[in-house]
Amino acid sequence: ALAFVLFNFAPAYEVTAQGNIEMFELLLLTLALVALKGGREHETLTGVLIGLAAGLKFLPGILIPYFFLTKRWKAATASTVTVGIIGIGTQVVLGWQNSHLMNLMLDVNHDGNFMDHPLNQAVPGFVIRLMTALGREALAVPLSFAVMAGLGIWICVWLWRRRNQKDWEVHWSVLLITSVLVIPHNESYYFCLLLIPYSVGFQALRADGRKALWVLYGLSFAMVGWGIPMSIVNSAVDTILGRHVWVIQWLHEVSVPFIGTVMLLALLLIIANRPEGEPSDLNKGRPVVGAVSPVRQS
Repeated sequence: ALAFVLFNFAPAYEVTAQGNIEMFELLLLTLALVALKGGREHETLTGVLIGLAAGLKFLPGILIPYFFLTKRWKAATASTVTVGIIGIGTQVVLGWQNSHLMNLMLDVNHDGNFMDHPLNQAVPGFVIRLMTALGREALAVPLSFAVMAGLGIWICVWLWRRRNQKDWEVHWSVLLITSVLVIPHNESYYFCLLLIPYSVGFQALRADGRKALWVLYGLSFAMVGWGIPMSIVNSAVDTILGRHVWVIQWLHEVSVPFIGTVMLLALLLIIANRPEGEPSDLNKGRPVVGAVSPVRQS
């Protein structure tokens, strides 16, 4: 199963080959999800795991406010305390003032513009490339931050309205997608974290069954995961055109992974907003232990 994922989902292969920390974050997120599926008695463990993941890199921290929003107090407390311990420990041992990245972000005189790099598949990268192509470079940066803020606020309002509903796995997935999109800069290997939303979406579609949503899912996975080895694609394109074309670079320049990720977000929002009468249990089709007990099922 691991080999299948690594060789059919490019971000997972990339993050593993480069030895980036996101793969370990994915492990912690997966363990946290499995723990919470085991029941509320595992909330403290879930909170600790999310706190550790957020301490490694801030992206999973987007789930901590969600714990407070949904009144999962044990998870909220455990994750907050864990992040606090990591933060204080980092200051004592290393000193946050010695962080190169933090100093670079605070340096207003820094000339390097990393947001328009093709590898940046977050909202700013897409907007800046689009505005540049349209000859509207002056609008690029302010518009990108406006879109980031707008998307972030909209997701917060959406979650607030749904805070009492039980599709928490879908909610987690929406938040994880938001975390890799609504930041000034990301790298394509960040999208290895999308394996969780893709898994949740797959389970939901097995219960839903609408063909149009399966098509949307397949297109999204193909645009983000690139199931065909790029070396083969490059060789074919070079042969056809008679010159070398760096296909991976071109795919990033036209924001194909970004668009695929937005499609995944749209899919999960459609699944979450299904009418009341439609099935919403991700375990539909499999026996549910204790299904006769409303308390256990909730």
